[in-house]
Amino acid sequence: MPSHPLPRNSLTFTYHRKSSDLSTFVYGFVVLLLMCEIPVFVLLLLSLKSPVGRGIVLAIIALELLAVGYLLPSMLFMKHSIRGDNLILRFGIFFKGVVPLGNIASVEQADGIRHKGLVNFGVDYDRKHSLLCVMAGSKSTILIALSRPQRFRLSLFRRALVSGMMFNVDEPERLLEALRQRIPAGLETDVRITAAGAGKPAPQPPLAGAGEPAPEQPADDSGSGIPHAVTNPAIAFVRPDTAAGWALETRSLEKYYGSFKAVDGIDLRLQAGEIYGFLGPNGAGKTTTMNMVTGLLRPSGGEVAVFGRDLRREPLAAKRLLGYVAESPVVYDRLTGREFVRFSAELYRTPRAGLAERIEQLLAAFDLADAADALIRTYSQGMRRKVALAAAVIHSPGLLVLDEPTNGVDPRGAWVIKNLLHTLAEQGAAVLMSTHVLEVAENMCDRVAIIDQGRMVAEGTIADLKAQSRMPESNLEQIFLALTGPGSAQEGVGATG
Repeated sequence: MPSHPLPRNSLTFTYHRKSSDLSTFVYGFVVLLLMCEIPVFVLLLLSLKSPVGRGIVLAIIALELLAVGYLLPSMLFMKHSIRGDNLILRFGIFFKGVVPLGNIASVEQADGIRHKGLVNFGVDYDRKHSLLCVMAGSKSTILIALSRPQRFRLSLFRRALVSGMMFNVDEPERLLEALRQRIPAGLETDVRITAAGAGKPAPQPPLAGAGEPAPEQPADDSGSGIPHAVTNPAIAFVRPDTAAGWALETRSLEKYYGSFKAVDGIDLRLQAGEIYGFLGPNGAGKTTTMNMVTGLLRPSGGEVAVFGRDLRREPLAAKRLLGYVAESPVVYDRLTGREFVRFSAELYRTPRAGLAERIEQLLAAFDLADAADALIRTYSQGMRRKVALAAAVIHSPGLLVLDEPTNGVDPRGAWVIKNLLHTLAEQGAAVLMSTHVLEVAENMCDRVAIIDQGRMVAEGTIADLKAQSRMPESNLEQIFLALTGPGSAQEGVGATG
């Protein structure tokens, strides 16, 4: 990113129609014809005596003036600008659209795009792709995807809710650079600004389920806090600003049910790129803790922070950075697998650029491609868990919270889930998972925490737990049984932190 930011005053970008465009001559001829007809109709108006005839001629003159006023300025140029924190699109004197920079999910140069059924000149709406087209040709085309849909007035009587837009500018690289510098820092959406090769035909725009996968982006070293996507053909996640240190941090977390203390001062700290096992016997408080971590349950005391966002003070910002699958996942039986994953993406306001491709990749990764269009009520328990996992990662979370992720899944499904969790961790996501299969925890987890009767009794790597329990030759199962026996919760062993 350049060291000298652009000034905050207005920047203007125009599109001048080139004389080599055939449509330029067509529109020029229409404008010339209309301008020549206006004097003729004025003379006709002066010669007519009938009020009805004069009214008809006046209406024709008004329509021609309106057409000339619309076509002439638009034919000569389109003028767009960046003012403050808004991108303002104008087409002639009749259309103005204001797009907050904070609502821009992706921007790219995509020359050569044409749409069947849409005019290549004027303001039009592609209902299939929820796309606003402010076009005056097919050259120097900019394609924008929005983080959340916006409503625009297309004409006096026509409005549309759009998820993206296309328009032309003379200097697309200058516009891209201006947006790159002005996109607000700290956005939690996946912001990608890329320039496609100028003059190359572009595919169908990646909006509302159609398009190409997003290009690979480098890590953000600018300190701007803008997250970038870490690319992976099956699962990729948004890397949040990790300056806060911990992917998940709980401090003295407590939960009372009446006089019963279900969770007693749990302190967790998860690093980015870590798989963290959360173990304990039934009734130890694992699910209660996870529900407080994900915001489903209000703590009686203590604090939860996700990548530095306090869950109580910034609930939406924190929840957008995590995905969660309960022990008995909630899925909608009357939706298909594909519909459910897309529904989850819409709830998280996932950018629509490349979304359809990502859904297909996730369904294939979880071995659900063949059943993607079947209703979930026909799914087995293992398939329901896998589609819930796909929905949990569709919005690219930086923290994944899983309660018994392999419960009810066949051996191949369990292998798929474990492999994808490793993929996420390798890319830098943090995974908090509970499991009763101690062999899975021992083989998968970088660190484990063991709780009993709502209290943390041990935490650390497997080697740490062996040293703390003075059982160097034992496996995790033996350590777990020793630490969670009668009276062990009161004695405990020192946690490493």
